[in-house]
Amino acid sequence: MMQPVRSCSAMLAAVLVCLLQAAPAQAQAARTFVSATGSDDNPCSRTSPCRTFAGAIAKTDAGGEINTLEAAGYGPVTINKSISIISGQGEAGIRVAVGGTGITINAGSSDVINLRGLLIEGTGTGAIGIAFNSGASLNIQNSVIRGLSQVGVNFRPNGNALLFMTNTLVSDSSSANGIGINVAPITGTVNAVLTRVEVQKAGATGLNCGTNSTVFLKDSTIAGNTVGVDLTPGGVAISYGNNAIIGNGTNVLGGTIPEQGAHGPAGPVGPTGATGSAGATGPIGPTGPVGATGPTGATGALGPTGPAGATGPTGATGALGPVGPQGPSGASGLIMRSVACSSGSLCTVACDSGEKLISAGALLLSNSVSVSASVPVTASAMTTAYWVGSTYTTATVEFVCATP
Repeated sequence: MMQPVRSCSAMLAAVLVCLLQAAPAQAQAARTFVSATGSDDNPCSRTSPCRTFAGAIAKTDAGGEINTLEAAGYGPVTINKSISIISGQGEAGIRVAVGGTGITINAGSSDVINLRGLLIEGTGTGAIGIAFNSGASLNIQNSVIRGLSQVGVNFRPNGNALLFMTNTLVSDSSSANGIGINVAPITGTVNAVLTRVEVQKAGATGLNCGTNSTVFLKDSTIAGNTVGVDLTPGGVAISYGNNAIIGNGTNVLGGTIPEQGAHGPAGPVGPTGATGSAGATGPIGPTGPVGATGPTGATGALGPTGPAGATGPTGATGALGPVGPQGPSGASGLIMRSVACSSGSLCTVACDSGEKLISAGALLLSNSVSVSASVPVTASAMTTAYWVGSTYTTATVEFVCATP
């Protein structure tokens, strides 16, 4: 009776083994999808999306891509292979638990991780936004990482690695030891390129450049932190233009940040713009002090002679001059003589010695009228006297003498 039972049991076991061996392993896809209405029990296809990044990564090939179908919170995730997490429909949120980490990266030495369009929110209690522990490179684009109590982006690989950040905000790592971006390899050497990155309001340091790290900055702003950039010994930061490290308690600690990149030649001078309209005339200013008198100029040339002036009035008749000396005696004959007489006086005429008075009688007064001397006072052979009236200023008596 027992023998048939043993045969049936053996046959059932054999069938179960065959079925188990024939059951296929769950397949992975190059591209998976997550949605606010998805389930991690789904295959993570577009029509049957998963709910979380953690659920989707297990169903995504290495080097594959996880896409969000809508803006939602998709939870923390640990990445252990090359992967791209891309939010093309609004921001994909990751709410960091108290003391936890939003994204942990423990990838292989050749693995590349790309993160785009993420909002990692710590609300002041989550510890770390992104922790990169190993991998070849991390590329963060168009994301916001904020409100972490310790570090926004903690790039501390065990080996050589690269960090690229573009169009990303890291803010409010506000605890006393809070760091916005920490680039500090445990081993190896790392290079980081930050383009159009803003780091704000870190309680300790906005950007920490640890030993064996070089950080290149382009078009980035680091402001409002206790320390803007901390250059640990062996750490280097280089500016490639248009960066603003301002408004921090200390902008740069531990060294200086050199400016690199050649500047192109100055462009040609543009054309002169049109002259604007003249402004209104201002009020007249006060009169200044009189300046010092300048030196006398050279005498100018004489001008032309002016026209002759009008003839002046005739001057008064001058007084008669004295009687001139008697001329030399001429040959025997008659001699006309004259004598000047004063007004109101007795005027006497006389011939020279040896002459004989012939006639005397013409009295010439000052009005040029000749009057005969009709009343001689005395007369002799040689002299005759005349009275000149007081109405005349002067008078002249003419007489004739004869020489012997």
